[in-house]
Amino acid sequence: MTDPIQHWIEGLSGSRLEGTFRLSAAGINDLLARAAGGGTVPDVTLLPENRLVVQYGVLQVGARLEPVVRTRPAPQITLVLDSMMLAWGLRLAVQKPFLQVRGREVTLDLGAIPALASWRDVWRHVRAAELATAPGALLVRLDVAISNRSGGAHG
Repeated sequence: MTDPIQHWIEGLSGSRLEGTFRLSAAGINDLLARAAGGGTVPDVTLLPENRLVVQYGVLQVGARLEPVVRTRPAPQITLVLDSMMLAWGLRLAVQKPFLQVRGREVTLDLGAIPALASWRDVWRHVRAAELATAPGALLVRLDVAISNRSGGAHG
């Protein structure tokens, strides 16, 4: 059987999609729980002005979400933690290939998350992505150009 995501991409070949969608904090926390597969799950609270609070067990840290997402080779979301000490602890405690900690910057590489493996064919079509927060919601603006079979993109 054909992968449904690959089938979706093929059906949109030559298309360009632009728009913003809203993801609730509850939706984000549900996705995190599914990705964790039963382990400890961070709880995310979204605040205005690209601020958020992440609680992981007994630890809680505030962070600023960088609005521009690096899109190559796969989307990478960057947070700047309020606490250098918690960033240092995170670097030591969470050894995951999809999570990189540099100073107070924490980068989440969506292409390296095993639970998102079926989306790997989608990432190459994402031209630009921006993030903004509102109370209880994440606003995601995407610019996606689905390459046609010859490898070019239509605009």
